[in-house]
Amino acid sequence: MLSLVLFLCGWVLGAVDQLTDHSGAELSVHFLAIGDWGSTVAKAGGDSSCCSQYHTPKSEANYTRDLYAQANIGMLMGQSAKLHTPQAVLAHGDSFYWNGVGPDVVNTSYRFENTFEAVYNHPDLVNVPWLNVMGNHDYGGSGFICGEEPCPSPQAIRRGLQLKFQAQHTYKSPASDRWHLDHWFKSTFRQGNVSVDVLSVDTNGHANVHGATHICCQCYGYLSLHPQKSPSLCANPVPGEALCAGGDVALYLACMDELVGYANASLAFVETEAKQARQVDWKIVNSHFAPHYHMDPQWQSQWLEALRTAHLLVHGHTHGANHVKMRGCDGSHHPVHFVENGAGGGIIAEAGHATAPAGMDLLWVAPQTPYGFFELAMSKTWLRLQFVTFDSQWNFGSPSEEGQVVGGRSVLYCTWIPHPGLGPAHHELPC
Repeated sequence: MLSLVLFLCGWVLGAVDQLTDHSGAELSVHFLAIGDWGSTVAKAGGDSSCCSQYHTPKSEANYTRDLYAQANIGMLMGQSAKLHTPQAVLAHGDSFYWNGVGPDVVNTSYRFENTFEAVYNHPDLVNVPWLNVMGNHDYGGSGFICGEEPCPSPQAIRRGLQLKFQAQHTYKSPASDRWHLDHWFKSTFRQGNVSVDVLSVDTNGHANVHGATHICCQCYGYLSLHPQKSPSLCANPVPGEALCAGGDVALYLACMDELVGYANASLAFVETEAKQARQVDWKIVNSHFAPHYHMDPQWQSQWLEALRTAHLLVHGHTHGANHVKMRGCDGSHHPVHFVENGAGGGIIAEAGHATAPAGMDLLWVAPQTPYGFFELAMSKTWLRLQFVTFDSQWNFGSPSEEGQVVGGRSVLYCTWIPHPGLGPAHHELPC
């Protein structure tokens, strides 16, 4: 698997907000993090991934906010990058609604140019590495995995998944080859006296909330063959029935086996990393799904155990934002923080999870349904986490985008997370 090691020699500063933590130590490593960001190119009609899909009336102010959300978030990310050039962008998947890219080269090139290169092109952002993972909509999750027609065999559906992955895995960005994606890989960053590992993983096969089952059933594809059936049946497709792999259980199981294999390997990768002697200050996991919100108890417990030596997991899938902390157990492990980050503009923003499971504390949930992304900045002993959205100067204009007024960035949430090495007396602090 890909191993990306970056040793960095400084960053370019524009307007500066804060370069040190509250103890005066330098914030040396900066990341941006975004999830569920790659909207459909078409902005009209029932197949778009923004407001048309959800029937937002054009008379509502939110219509144009939703319509150009991805492009406007791209502008905001550029503003953040101008403040502190990030060492990387952590991207949590669902990069290409509704069904990923490929396998043909024309489709892949067109989507990458229009959904990625032309959006995240700010001069301070354009050469920053992107660390990507596959989301459910990068494999499928809507139409047929094999293209316009159903996959004819178990071998074909496995091959279809592999081609979806390969289209993103092999892509070479003309901007400093900034696109990086694999099923699982480690990226190491060293700046000043601060070091960070980012572990990017494929968790689709372990997710039970619009995860492997929805990908493999391909319900909306089969719905086109059974127009008399209700789309509501696709909320919970059932293997063996017509809207799940056409009732072909062998086809469904082959797809599930492929995806579970990727997730098993990702889990083993994180478990192996957990057993290694600590060689960096911070360990961050980048995933599309979260164990505590998107997995059944079997996989949830295994992932949470594997994450005991991580400091932070950042994920998407839910199209909102929150911050949850898993408590340490009697001093046997340190607290682990989980950041929900799925309002990147690829699909209409929704409310984040407003509750935390047992053993976890909800530290923050975004009010209402803002679009946005997180900024991470690290010294050796503190991590600053903040959620950025549109400030009040934005005017989203008319559906033609002609009346839009570009504003600035507003920090909706900011907290300091202490490194466990500081000891149990140190807790999160507001910025």
